[in-house]
Amino acid sequence: MTVNLYPGDFRIGVYNEEVPTSLAPSERRLTPKQMFMLLLNGHQKFCIDDQEFTLSTEERQRPVAMMIRLEKNSTLKMLECRGRPFSKVAVSIAPRWPLREERGTGLGSDSLSQHLEHRFLEPDTQVLGSATALLAARSPQRDTLGELAYMSDGINFYRAALSACTMGAAPSVRSNRRPALDRVREHVARHLGDPQLNALSLSRACALSPRTLQRLCQEHFGQGPADFIRSRRMALALSALRDQSASVSQAAFIAGYSSPSNFSTAFKREFGFSPRLVLRSCPGPC
Repeated sequence: MTVNLYPGDFRIGVYNEEVPTSLAPSERRLTPKQMFMLLLNGHQKFCIDDQEFTLSTEERQRPVAMMIRLEKNSTLKMLECRGRPFSKVAVSIAPRWPLREERGTGLGSDSLSQHLEHRFLEPDTQVLGSATALLAARSPQRDTLGELAYMSDGINFYRAALSACTMGAAPSVRSNRRPALDRVREHVARHLGDPQLNALSLSRACALSPRTLQRLCQEHFGQGPADFIRSRRMALALSALRDQSASVSQAAFIAGYSSPSNFSTAFKREFGFSPRLVLRSCPGPC
């Protein structure tokens, strides 16, 4: 993994290489830190102080992310690592690094304050978009302005992670709403490729009134059902472009657009860069 170190012990790590078989187990020391890891493709199993963690896209075929806090010096044991390619983006900061805007909402707040306290989450379009910007900008040779821009991209990635982590733990969702949330998530995941999937069909399939569905999605996902469906389709299109398993036209179809031009406009508005930039940044398997 290529790691860039910036003031405040802020680190950005990017790995995007073929790892066809699991590497031999390895061990190294970790200092106290707050860390966010996004695995875009591959499989990784590791232990931190004898607590085992697994990040893998092999079964679900979609990115997975993890937020973790280390309050003391720890030992990392890497047990398994493979991927074609193995694609991962990670950022870490010192555990007392000030993030005033996020205080009370993420790491550094009471939500994750103990050693090895962690949370798995499903990355949203902001997290995926920020990660793609870091992958696209990776280069061993950058001038001063390029380094500042790259550090800014890393901070945006971490901010997006904090936001996603906060929404994933929103206390406003009452426990009696969990079954309904599960139905919404599962139905969207299963029917994302169905052009007939929309807010109305989702409310009918989940036996919820449109108003209840709107309130539920707004409280838990931070957006209405139509925007939630659109963002999940955009994330799917982004993954297809990164894997080079789809052209821009095919990605437009995945995202539910009949016009590649309209898709490109919406994609750039969502992620801040064009679909073709994603393809150009991945000359081989990305």
